[in-house]
Amino acid sequence: MTLVVDGLFFGLSNPVSAPSIFLIIGYVLAVLTLGIVVHLVLAVVNLYIPGKRRISPQISQLVTVVLAIILAMQSIGQLSFHDLLAFLPIVLIGSFYVSYNRKRPAERA
Repeated sequence: MTLVVDGLFFGLSNPVSAPSIFLIIGYVLAVLTLGIVVHLVLAVVNLYIPGKRRISPQISQLVTVVLAIILAMQSIGQLSFHDLLAFLPIVLIGSFYVSYNRKRPAERA
């Protein structure tokens, strides 16, 4: 269904003459499709992982957010190799921080 909506939207709109709201809608559609594709790919990968070690849904969300940010940077012409090198440690530190906080029990005051 998402691919049909994407095909119709991107096939019938012209980004050169479209208002900016259409560009935002197109970006949201692209990120939604990207999230679905990442989720499906990781679900297929989970089928081939033996035992209880599965890829968590948080990994799917993290990959989607990272790819959405990269897509946004590329679409405004601000993506270079140096940007990716600077972005990678930020993502690694952020994912470690989020996973560390989820594992710790909540401290009551």
